[in-house]
Amino acid sequence: MQKIVFQTTTLFSISNYYIIFLLLLYHIITACNSVLVRGKYSSEIVQVELIKSYCLPILVYSLGALEMNASLIEELSVCWNNGFRKNFRLHRWESVEQLQFFVVF
Repeated sequence: MQKIVFQTTTLFSISNYYIIFLLLLYHIITACNSVLVRGKYSSEIVQVELIKSYCLPILVYSLGALEMNASLIEELSVCWNNGFRKNFRLHRWESVEQLQFFVVF
């Protein structure tokens, strides 16, 4: 008599989590670009409010579905900061920490 062994796999492996994470980054980037392109003639403050309205919910509501580690949090932080850099026409080496503190909150 032959014994049948079933291999169990989890629904989300590490690679699937990373694919979902990349899709999350893609949605955040496209939402930021959409706001910045469609509102290119509006003021920077209006663009910041639109980014907060459209991009932040995508980021916040999807975090519960992912297992976050330090490198993924860093990638999300870079993505969020790049949206502000693009809005205020800053270079990548310029910090947006104080700008986010005074403009966003």
